[in-house]
Amino acid sequence: MTDRRNNVVKVWLSDEELRQIDESILREGLSNRAEYLRQCGLAPHPANADLAEITGRLGLAINALDPGKTKTVTQLRYELRALTDALLSSVEATDARP
Repeated sequence: MTDRRNNVVKVWLSDEELRQIDESILREGLSNRAEYLRQCGLAPHPANADLAEITGRLGLAINALDPGKTKTVTQLRYELRALTDALLSSVEATDARP
């Protein structure tokens, strides 16, 4: 059972920030902003090391694929590079926060 919630947190957002949050709520299939903010702030997130390990294993699996399927392997390598870049950008953005 959830503890009684008796604390209010007020946050000022720009129109763009609020739009992005509302889009995320819809994308995640959540019912309201409070649920979304609790999930973002309190739910466990995979550690960067875990993400790096998964990405590394995916890279090894791609490299083990049949080289005769060049187009598929090339596409998978492209997607893995995009995933790696997105993860690095996310880590850099998190590290840049005050």
